[in-house]
Amino acid sequence: MNTQTTSTPQTDIDRLFESAEREILAALTDPSRLPHYEEAMLQVRHVERPGFRGRIAMKKARTQVEHLVSHMQRIGPISVREAMLEYKVGSLSRRMVDIQEMGYKVVKFDRVNPVTNNVYVRYGLEGGPGVTDSATEQARG
Repeated sequence: MNTQTTSTPQTDIDRLFESAEREILAALTDPSRLPHYEEAMLQVRHVERPGFRGRIAMKKARTQVEHLVSHMQRIGPISVREAMLEYKVGSLSRRMVDIQEMGYKVVKFDRVNPVTNNVYVRYGLEGGPGVTDSATEQARG
């Protein structure tokens, strides 16, 4: 069996990040390598100034609110944990206020984790997928 693997060409940015990673690993066992790591990180920070990812991707980044609205319209309700892991949202309740201020009707309802019995909150859009009329009434009640 003949298996080929293809790889994307390595960019200068990739090399900078790899260099910094190699240097910090070396510095863990040999503290005299720390200045080399610091120099590599200076180069990384120079490249990584605000907006560098946008230049690489060459497309407009979506805001957290745009991600959340899209998620709730396409998939359904979202929990704090999901928002944090998927969209790097630190304060889902604040984003929900932002979404409400845009005119959306946000429904908040409690759920109980079947394993831990901890109560957690899910947010959805009224009339959206996974938000039934009874869930909306329960959330209001």
